[in-house]
Amino acid sequence: MDFVPSISGPSVWMRPASKANGFEYFKYLLVYVEDVLILSHNPDPILKCIEGSYRLKESATETKMCLGAWAIEGDSGKIWSMSSSHYIKEAITNLERHLLFQKAYDYRENHKPL
Repeated sequence: MDFVPSISGPSVWMRPASKANGFEYFKYLLVYVEDVLILSHNPDPILKCIEGSYRLKESATETKMCLGAWAIEGDSGKIWSMSSSHYIKEAITNLERHLLFQKAYDYRENHKPL
């Protein structure tokens, strides 16, 4: 597939590409454990190559969430951004749950029946 690792880390792979109109850009593969995010004008050939070597657990879909962050398409449909609001909400919920459990545990330890 001719992707090379980027200097940003071992999870980001890239290769130069161009659209039919001559617009040049980079295709990216973002790989985390068993998740792969393909950033490309035409991801189908890349996906077919991956499917030729690996069995996918589920069929490929448009990205809605990646590593706990929502993928949000811009109004023009040409710009994507990531929002970590879901990840942060889940982290706060988990922390609150942990603190409530810890508070209940501490209360039982410090208030033993006579």
